[in-house]
Amino acid sequence: MAFVIADRVQETTTTTGTGTYTFAGAKDGFVSFSAVGDGNTTYYACSDGTDYEVGLGTYALSGSTLARTTVLSSSNSNNAVNWSAGDKDVFVTLPAEKAVVEDASNNVTIGGTVTADTFNATSDATLKTNIAPIENPFNILEKITGVSFDWKNAQGSAEGVLAQDVEQVLPNAVNTDEQGKKSVSYNNLVGVLIEAVKGQQEQINKLKDRLNGLSD
Repeated sequence: MAFVIADRVQETTTTTGTGTYTFAGAKDGFVSFSAVGDGNTTYYACSDGTDYEVGLGTYALSGSTLARTTVLSSSNSNNAVNWSAGDKDVFVTLPAEKAVVEDASNNVTIGGTVTADTFNATSDATLKTNIAPIENPFNILEKITGVSFDWKNAQGSAEGVLAQDVEQVLPNAVNTDEQGKKSVSYNNLVGVLIEAVKGQQEQINKLKDRLNGLSD
């Protein structure tokens, strides 16, 4: 099963009640829900001109049906609409609550997991000024605790850091949104870790030199 958003998908239905939609064919100028693919899910909207329903549906090629998997919003207090007789239009849509957009500060907030092959952070030297090595990286890391935890919104367990800890020593790595919730730019921690490892290796090399001198 995959999640699919397809263009120009719109069909009619005479489905009644709160059950699965059975399609009667694509409207002129549009394509059928078969473009979504058998067994796949998509966001849909249905309206008879008076009532409406928006949700996540699962399409089945056999019988050309769309199960109302999850209703996101509707004219029936966000529950499945109990459709009466008559024609309705059902089409693929992108619900506003699922759209990913920049806010007025050009920030994007996503409530789940983002998956990609590669994430690149802008880091060109010609775009930077006041460049200097990070000082006292060990002192910074000593004040940040690596923790394991469970998300309160039932999104599972994870490992990481606490934004409030990081903010005390690396304020530039922490952002506070309009609701007062804090997030951490883990990229900002990379430079600190690099300098800490280099400093640690320098200490190891000095100890090796001292041990070699004692053995001579």
